[in-house]
Amino acid sequence: MILQNKKYSNLKDFSNSRLSQHTQLLLDFKWNKVDEGDAELLTSSLKECENLLNLTLQLRYNKFGDQGISELGQTLKNFKVLTKLILNLSLNKITANGTQSLWEGLKMIKNLHNLTIDLKWNKIGQNGLMGLKKAFKSCVNLSSLELQLSKNNLSVNEMIKITRLIPKLNKLVLKQITIE
Repeated sequence: MILQNKKYSNLKDFSNSRLSQHTQLLLDFKWNKVDEGDAELLTSSLKECENLLNLTLQLRYNKFGDQGISELGQTLKNFKVLTKLILNLSLNKITANGTQSLWEGLKMIKNLHNLTIDLKWNKIGQNGLMGLKKAFKSCVNLSSLELQLSKNNLSVNEMIKITRLIPKLNKLVLKQITIE
């Protein structure tokens, strides 16, 4: 039995579910004190969701750091059929080191059509955006992109450069980049 439109707000409940049967997931773990130790449970559980088409991962305002985001990036490489991805990673402890694995993972999701990434209020800086262009270049089916980078120690010049990082994608219809 395929499980569609499942929502979990508790990591242990999610990890104990029938992982391989999920196709659409909303993991609402915001304000749950998810930390580096929880990242391994989260990512090992996500790796078993091989039929996943849509994933919304709300990790806003937690203690997710570079190790956790690196593990998440490695996990993204497994999502061969994923078409929609929403990652809310705002208000965590993510730096430039962690984002590189995230960008590497995104490169591997060839069927991705809709992508939203919220990295507000972290410390990724310009160095954290280095792999961004390569990641988006590989996402050839991307039709909708929303990228939120506000409050990330980016200068005005760096903010201008970010818009140039997004390559021209033939199917991209909606593009929103928020940088304050």
